[in-house]
Amino acid sequence: MCSYGLGRGEYKIFEFMLRLKEPKTIKEIAEMIGKERTTVQKAITKLLEKGLVKRRQMNLSTGGYVFVYFMEDKERIKKEIKEIIKSWCEDAMRAIDMM
Repeated sequence: MCSYGLGRGEYKIFEFMLRLKEPKTIKEIAEMIGKERTTVQKAITKLLEKGLVKRRQMNLSTGGYVFVYFMEDKERIKKEIKEIIKSWCEDAMRAIDMM
């Protein structure tokens, strides 16, 4: 949860977004994970602010539009997570060695 400064709920939505194959609306995401739309909206807003997800406008054939959300560079994000975990492990090993 500490990676990217996300809370537990935000991190669960972050993990879900990593697994998505195609962009989804807030409503679709909320339905798929069984969370309230407002909860998902807050988490997605934070992920957008941190540059972890992207938003794209999709025009509807009936008029109007919706926003869909997705992760553009999943491989970069996965690499960053691995580097964070590696750093945590190295820090823990040094702390243990100093005991």
